[in-house]
Amino acid sequence: MTDYIPLGYFGISHKSASVEIRDQIALSVDEQRFALSELIKSFEIDGVLIVSTCNRTEIFISGEEYAVEMPKIRKWLDSFKNCTHFTDDQIIQSGNGYAVVDVVSISCRVFGS
Repeated sequence: MTDYIPLGYFGISHKSASVEIRDQIALSVDEQRFALSELIKSFEIDGVLIVSTCNRTEIFISGEEYAVEMPKIRKWLDSFKNCTHFTDDQIIQSGNGYAVVDVVSISCRVFGS
């Protein structure tokens, strides 16, 4: 057990990828439900949050093994979306304290006024 929240994330936004790429990896509500279920069942993670809007698709992963599981999850998402964008260089990736700051910042922009 750690004294921090083991949290990592990866994703793209309008700052890092073209609209064409964002459209290819965007997850519909049904795709999000399926991905959430499969990721929890298939990988050693405690939780997952998917934020998929017209401007961004970001995946937040919690669990002691998030850093080990993240590359595997990125490959799974490439296969699921039939693309290579989840494993290319346009993906932004972060972990631990930075990921917590990012999820709070994104939440404020998405759900704030």
